[in-house]
Amino acid sequence: MSLGALFSTVSISARSLVLGRGKWTWSAMSISIIIFTGIQTSGWSTFITPVRIVVETSVSGSELDLASPGLRQMQSSGALDACIYNSTRASFTVMDNTFNVSTAGVLPATLRDVNATAWFYGSTNVPTLTMVPSIMQDIDELPDGLSFNYSMVQQGFSVDVICAPQALNADTTPSLTVNFDTVTQWARRNISLVDTITYTELTSNCPIPDGSLFNFTYAYTAREPTNYILMIACGPADNYTLIFESAGRYQQPTTVCTLSPKITRVNVDYSDPKSGVGIISPMTVSDGAVRDPEGPGGLSAVATMHNMIFVAQGAGTNDIGNEMNSLLTEVDANDFEEARLALMEQYIRGVAEYSGSMLRTCLSGNKEVFAHGVPLDMTIPTSGIIFTYTVGWTHYEASSTWVLIPGTVVALATIIIVVVAVAQHAGDPPSDVFDPANGMHLVAAAAAGGLHDAFTGTSNKDIETGERIRVVLGSIPGRGPALIRMDAEDMTRQFT
Repeated sequence: MSLGALFSTVSISARSLVLGRGKWTWSAMSISIIIFTGIQTSGWSTFITPVRIVVETSVSGSELDLASPGLRQMQSSGALDACIYNSTRASFTVMDNTFNVSTAGVLPATLRDVNATAWFYGSTNVPTLTMVPSIMQDIDELPDGLSFNYSMVQQGFSVDVICAPQALNADTTPSLTVNFDTVTQWARRNISLVDTITYTELTSNCPIPDGSLFNFTYAYTAREPTNYILMIACGPADNYTLIFESAGRYQQPTTVCTLSPKITRVNVDYSDPKSGVGIISPMTVSDGAVRDPEGPGGLSAVATMHNMIFVAQGAGTNDIGNEMNSLLTEVDANDFEEARLALMEQYIRGVAEYSGSMLRTCLSGNKEVFAHGVPLDMTIPTSGIIFTYTVGWTHYEASSTWVLIPGTVVALATIIIVVVAVAQHAGDPPSDVFDPANGMHLVAAAAAGGLHDAFTGTSNKDIETGERIRVVLGSIPGRGPALIRMDAEDMTRQFT
């Protein structure tokens, strides 16, 4: 073959492009080979490289329905009071499950029963809500290296809140009366007090639910001026009304907040619960909310808020007031009132949603209100999907066939070339190893074959002339493989 053909084939074998004037055939061949081998490589990579695989499994079950007529009847009889007036302080956890920002009023859809004794006196277990036994068993048997999470559509609870400053007194509707009394010494023991103790009482004649004391609260504070935040509540007519009064470092205008309870639909994502540090992220759906002004959820929310404000009040400070003041520290003075009201609305909404979750938890526990769990006629269906994550290989029948074609063509062509070459040289005596892809082997073979005078320079014309020289791979005694010019003189020398 010519030297040009030799070096072109060597370049192609190394997956290099062959470019140059007058080499269009070799250029097309090199491009085709690179494309085919590239497709072959990517095709096999697709087959043998593992990818992340998500296995989806549908689950369904049931949970407490806050809108159940039967639940309303029990509320009227006082049978739910143990859970409604439980008034657990709000936080970001429910039964050791951590929520992202808010609970949205949902009960955590745990994978196994949860012992609720620590949260509710008399309760034993809050049963699994959504997992049927076979699904639970499969999840428990997953290897430690296999992770999963799940998403559920659940019933939630929330409130619409609007807060605004409003001047109130004993003659307004709603009415508001603030009474004070101070103590400087104990009357019977004649002991002088270091600080003056002030008794502050907040009352209203507004209607309240039977059995509650929402329209009355009080605080004992020390020092002057007195620092307090007090809250009373009225309702429900169509909504609940919350009245906030403050003094001292928390001094703000009397604020009235209207609270409208509603039952919502929530998409809930449970992330990696098997690790023990999973986060529950609820997202309330904008549609599907049902107003619930007189249900147990709203009553529980007001009871929780009333209790939290009362418990947060100390002799010198109010914990909730301190938290709000710290959040409002960086607010511009021109935006302060708007920011204060917005913060109050968000805070009340968050507490109400948390109380909804705790109410569900309490009612769902055995031996608290229902001895044998929530009756079926007080439940609502819920459903979701478990996403199990593993590694494996994705098989697409149609594309897999096309991916195999380039690899098959190249493999068959390689086999045929090797078989033909072996057959042609089957009778040749053994010789030294010669690798045309090795540059030093080519230089050594060219020197052994006497090609030192094949090129007269490095100009394009000289190179083109040299590329037309035809050579053959032969062997010279004592010098091994050699590239020999195919002219009469060199062919004679080859066999002498």
